[in-house]
Amino acid sequence: MNVYNKMLCSVCESGQIESCIQDLPFEYKGKKTVLPDQIIFKCPECAETFISPENERNIDKYLIDERRKIDGLLTSDEIKAIRKQYGMTQTAFAKMLRVAAKTFARYENGQVAQSYAMDNLLRILRKFPDAISAISNIETKIKNAATALSA
Repeated sequence: MNVYNKMLCSVCESGQIESCIQDLPFEYKGKKTVLPDQIIFKCPECAETFISPENERNIDKYLIDERRKIDGLLTSDEIKAIRKQYGMTQTAFAKMLRVAAKTFARYENGQVAQSYAMDNLLRILRKFPDAISAISNIETKIKNAATALSA
């Protein structure tokens, strides 16, 4: 989508924004990565660059996954694969893990990186599928304890 194409630049207010294809370099903890051939919008007068909202979401997801790799965390696709391994919805899986459904969705869509503790739990579930029964039983035990205390 060319949301910026031919618009007046909001920075210098004189140049007409033009689309172009450019490599976008990024660095995290001393490790460099380049996203090749990204569509960006650039002002020929002041050289200010803009990225469309949909492309920005894709870039953010890519960069968060790159940071996850550098930090030794599972990527969004790996997290999704673990959930699908159990045939559960995001909401059901999040509830079982005792994390907010929106938080878990953000792990999968690449908006937020999970904590190291959550990453460890997900790795255990990936490697030891029977471990899910231990987690699922926690919910029942908590409910039973709450019922016993209220009686």
